[in-house]
Parts: sequence; C-alpha cells; structure tokens
Amino acid sequence: MRFLVNFEVFPHVFERAGVLDLRRQVGEAMQRIIATGKVESSGIRLGRRGGYMVVDINSPAEFLDLTGELVDYVRFDFEPLISFEELGAYFQKFGEA
Repeated sequence: MRFLVNFEVFPHVFERAGVLDLRRQVGEAMQRIIATGKVESSGIRLGRRGGYMVVDINSPAEFLDLTGELVDYVRFDFEPLISFEELGAYFQKFGEA
C-alpha cells in the first residue's frame, strides 16, 4: 500500500550540537530507508524542519521498523494514497456521482 509520509523534527532539537547530530542521524536513516527500494519519492518541505516520502509498504509498523531511532526526534504523519486508476475503478464499481 502506498502512503504519503510527512515528517517534522520535534521543536526541542535546537542547540547546535543537537542539530548537527540530528542531521547526521536523519541522513543515515534516509539512506537506509531509500536503499530498501520502498521509497517512490522523497524530499524536504520548504519552510519546515521536515520532509516527505511516498512509500510502498504493507503497514505503518513496517515503516516504523525502517525508521529506527528517528521516532525519538521526528513526528510522522501517514496518509494512504490511491491512484486515479484505482479511483476510476471505485467509481465503476459503486457508480459515479
């Protein structure tokens, strides 16, 4: 199942040493997550301390396993996605409005 995952760093990480450590951890985690082949798209969200990923996973728990220790520093929001083709099939099955 495809999910849009938005993430943002908790506001309590603001001291220089903490920011540098967080950058290192996020960079390592993103490389690890992208290397799984489950990330279709990713990037940062300008104006925020965070980013997004479109991932193809079976459950949010699977993603939690991929992110590891980031849950201590980053808030994740998940939104399930469907394609326009899947939406069209839904309309065919249940009737168009």
